[in-house]
Amino acid sequence: MLIALIAYLFLGGGAGTPDLLIELKHMEKSIKQQIEDPALQVQALETLRSMKATTKQYAKNHAKTVKAILKSSKAHDRDLIEIKAILKKSEQDTQRFQKTILDYLDTLKMTLNRSQWELITSEAA
Repeated sequence: MLIALIAYLFLGGGAGTPDLLIELKHMEKSIKQQIEDPALQVQALETLRSMKATTKQYAKNHAKTVKAILKSSKAHDRDLIEIKAILKKSEQDTQRFQKTILDYLDTLKMTLNRSQWELITSEAA
């Protein structure tokens, strides 16, 4: 499961966002079932919910970027500089998103002990 998340982050971009949200939903279910300590469960679920919110916002922004690129590319008189600027910003947004999600994963991993981490990541796979 963790491999799937990392592969998504570096290969999937915005197109794989629904898959990532599905994996996060599986992790949420696993946390609710596998983590018995209520305080720890709440902390893990808060991190996971932040990951989901960040992913949903990124997906919305990515969709807007795709529309902007399509609109710019259809206009005959548009310069490639405009499209390159949109792509550059998209690349920066993607890198920021990837770093944020990896930071959330690190936070989640630090919240849980090794056996709990393995339980929630193997259940989500």
